[in-house]
Amino acid sequence: MAQNPFTTIKYAIEAVPFFDGSNIPLSYFVEGCEEAKSMLPAEAESQFTKIVRTRIVGQARRTIQGQVFETISLLTKYLKQIYGSSKNAYQLQGELGNIYQKSEEDVVTYANRVKVLGKQILEAYRSSGSIQSDSNIKVSLEKDMAKCFIRGLKPEIEQRIARDLDVQAIVADALRIERELHAMTDLRKRSDNNSNRNNLQNTSQTCQICYKVGHAASNCRKNPIKSDYPENS
Repeated sequence: MAQNPFTTIKYAIEAVPFFDGSNIPLSYFVEGCEEAKSMLPAEAESQFTKIVRTRIVGQARRTIQGQVFETISLLTKYLKQIYGSSKNAYQLQGELGNIYQKSEEDVVTYANRVKVLGKQILEAYRSSGSIQSDSNIKVSLEKDMAKCFIRGLKPEIEQRIARDLDVQAIVADALRIERELHAMTDLRKRSDNNSNRNNLQNTSQTCQICYKVGHAASNCRKNPIKSDYPENS
């Protein structure tokens, strides 16, 4: 029995994030639309496009009022004209060359910023009508993204990263190193906490025999039971 396409639309729409013009990069919304579209039969696209409009909210919703879109590509093309980057490919590549991981930023967040910038560069090339083929641009851009991603990593990660991999593998390697560093940091913290706790316990003890601080009566050299210890001078 064939699945009802409108039932499929109900689940597919969940892959599309809400977009108000500034809450997320436009590329995230476009990716969600394309992913959801791939779940559907071709004949459901027109209906799906109408439903996707409900994921466009706030100020962005006002920009599409009165507009008619029969396909996802027409809808996203219109949004790109309004919310796409106004910078050209060369300006965006300059930003890619200066990107770096911030002090409190994790690898995933940093990698996503690089990814968004890469998509903007690719889109800028396409919009400019570049004579280069799409595949050539992608290959060159992937190399640039990998090089800039590594260069911008925190030093403790950058020094250990594998360099002869593609972008996805490099990001995965960076995530692995980050997890290892976090595990080492947590281990040191636990060790330091245990050491501090032991020191605190020792310094808080007062001997009931000699009344000195730092040991219990059972460990006191003046304890008559511990006859094998010489007395304190």
